[in-house]
Amino acid sequence: MTVPIARWLPLGLATTIAALFIWARLVSDGIRDVGDGVQHYMIARYAWKHPELFLDQWGKPMFTLLATPFAQFGYAAMTVFNSLLAFAATLLALPILRRSGSGMAIAFPVVVMLAPQYTELVMDGMTEILFGTMALSAVCLMAGERYRAGAVVASLTPLCRPEYVVFLPAVAGWLLYKRRYREVPLCGVGIAAYTLVGFWFSGDPLCWWTGDPYGEEKNIYGHGEFWGFVTSAPRALGWTLVILFLAALTIWPIILRKDKEGREMHVLLFCLAALPTLGVMVAHAYSWWTGTHGSAGLTRVLVTTVPLASLFALFTIGRTIGMLPAARTAGVAVCTVAGLTSFLGSRAIGPLRQDPNEEQVILHEICDLMAEARAPGDRVFTTHPYIPFRLGLDGFDKEESRMLWGFEGLEDNVPSRPRDLIFWESGMGPTMCGVRLSRLLDDTAFTVLGLRLPQHGRTVSEGQAYELWAFQRLPSRRFVGVDTLGNRYGELASLYVRFDTTRCADDVLWCSEREFPWTLDHAPQPLPPVIYDLWSVEMDVDFPTGGNDITFVLKRTRGEELLRYDERRLHQGHNAFTFRVPEEQGEGDLTLYIYAPGGQAIVCKNMLVTRDRVFQARR
Repeated sequence: MTVPIARWLPLGLATTIAALFIWARLVSDGIRDVGDGVQHYMIARYAWKHPELFLDQWGKPMFTLLATPFAQFGYAAMTVFNSLLAFAATLLALPILRRSGSGMAIAFPVVVMLAPQYTELVMDGMTEILFGTMALSAVCLMAGERYRAGAVVASLTPLCRPEYVVFLPAVAGWLLYKRRYREVPLCGVGIAAYTLVGFWFSGDPLCWWTGDPYGEEKNIYGHGEFWGFVTSAPRALGWTLVILFLAALTIWPIILRKDKEGREMHVLLFCLAALPTLGVMVAHAYSWWTGTHGSAGLTRVLVTTVPLASLFALFTIGRTIGMLPAARTAGVAVCTVAGLTSFLGSRAIGPLRQDPNEEQVILHEICDLMAEARAPGDRVFTTHPYIPFRLGLDGFDKEESRMLWGFEGLEDNVPSRPRDLIFWESGMGPTMCGVRLSRLLDDTAFTVLGLRLPQHGRTVSEGQAYELWAFQRLPSRRFVGVDTLGNRYGELASLYVRFDTTRCADDVLWCSEREFPWTLDHAPQPLPPVIYDLWSVEMDVDFPTGGNDITFVLKRTRGEELLRYDERRLHQGHNAFTFRVPEEQGEGDLTLYIYAPGGQAIVCKNMLVTRDRVFQARR
């Protein structure tokens, strides 16, 4: 018996793409998500050693349970796990999409597995992939009238991702619509099972609610525009899927009326796939807009809906094409365009192979410093989950590594033993962990091991520059020498300063309409025993013609190589900011200058530039 190639082509495409994901991870040196992705891996890897991690709701209990066998083989095995989940989504969707005709089954693995951020999250071992496949499983079981199994599978989605708050009510509503009243309580099996296990383990009968990491109304991430979250959806889903989904929503009322044979499936997919897709987007947009429920405005959460949105869109369009005179030609055209645009969209985010970015490069450098200083038995305290991963430590063994959650009232969590190591970074250090840099720098019980900054400077929480620090609990003394390098026009203490300016009427001002009005060339470099220089700049500025993109820049080079480029945008009125220059980056040429693109007018008054030279001596 001859088997049509088209019947097996979707599985072949899914297998090829999944294999490509795995290959790309094996040859990659970098990790796109050094925070959440690594932490999910660490929880899954060490859950057998620390069983309480199986109940960790941030880690997602179902993900931890299913991924833990893979995690024992290293981080790359998480990509294997997610690739199998992505492949399973194709297996689940095939029976439904074959009923749609027009080759939509072939388009499904391409549209899903090459959606831009879906690709990223498969590679990074993230939990969104599991939720998408579990939700799709429940929908397919409902479509096959296996209501009891569908309800049980849907009940497990709360253990996968918080998006269950939209999907699970949709499933319960469908069961009520179908008058399957006995199956409705089965939607609570997952939470009930978690509550029983959690009660046995912790004695807390409300563990599901008390352990919810998203239960707090306010969060530390701030908030953003409601529609900004929605309009950025193509970054997660890809323009191919967005266009197909919107087209399917538009034609759904028409095809529902005309396609009597497929009407039941049209209603089911609208209720259990299309509406949850829209609901997840609205729920996350609302949380980000209001700054509630732990929302950080990350569009990657929309990846949870990729399989559902793809199933609804392709089934609806497939049934519509099947009613056209040239159905086969139209189907081939849609599949071809979907395939090409999905591939191009996924490539637009960069190659599958991920080399270390600027953040990972300096993370690796600071970890190398800590590994060199660390002796067996020394504990590591960190404000970032990547550090124990990079150092090969059990992040949940308190004798190896632990998160640094503040210093006040947490004596068990304070680095109090001699030789304890501390990693601090300006992203989560002062926010999530509640530890400000000054707390460590002002404490003579700690020695600075090193400081690293990215090649291109950026700011994080509270406008603070992104920095990485390594400390060790060894007594030391730090003291500061201050140089006043400049204040008024023409008084800059023997340094070579170029003014491309015109004299103003007021002698305390300088004015310019040039692109580089002020430049300090060949600035002095921090040399041992200095551990870093802190350049402070103050000035009062006026922009007669606007000047909203004028910046003050610190630039370091070594020949033609750019070592560092850091800028601060100047604003009308008083400006005050700092640049830190570590000793580890002491080689090269250092320049500070004002950059006014195109030669914009600027008037400056009371300019003051100082350099604090910070020394350290161990006791």
